[in-house]
Amino acid sequence: MPKPLDDQTSISSRATSDEQWSKACRIARVLVKVLEDGDLKQAAVTRAAADLRLTTRQVYNLLARYRTQRTVTALLPRAVNRRERLPEPVEEIINTTLHEQWLTLEAPPLAPVVAEIRARCKEAGLAPPSHVTVARCIPVFKAAVARRRSARHVFPRMDVGQPSA
Repeated sequence: MPKPLDDQTSISSRATSDEQWSKACRIARVLVKVLEDGDLKQAAVTRAAADLRLTTRQVYNLLARYRTQRTVTALLPRAVNRRERLPEPVEEIINTTLHEQWLTLEAPPLAPVVAEIRARCKEAGLAPPSHVTVARCIPVFKAAVARRRSARHVFPRMDVGQPSA
């Protein structure tokens, strides 16, 4: 098992700053003390939260991350914008439902559309996406929405020199 404070693996790959590294080392030192306290876990977590100026919930989350690897790198800030791909069937349901119900001339509220997507996923035995996940899919459809909702497509442009039919 690696020493908790001597872990320097993958530092360069994450491009962490010295400040982030020193903060993670400080957190690791405090968490080692918490893990060494056997029976007084709640009191130790409360003390650690006060030392680190975090909430007890944040300390428990850090403990969960630290317990699995026992490395300082486990405590470094996680990459932002790290999105996991949705399963293909869920993406298919989202795409189909958005095309059927949301891409209309006047956009309906998103909540009923999300409820329909979640219902279809449950019916298919899939984990339903959250409201935020569905909302993040909307920019993909932005160009299609603009084309569908544009007045040009509702009322085609008539050229001046041509006779009307």
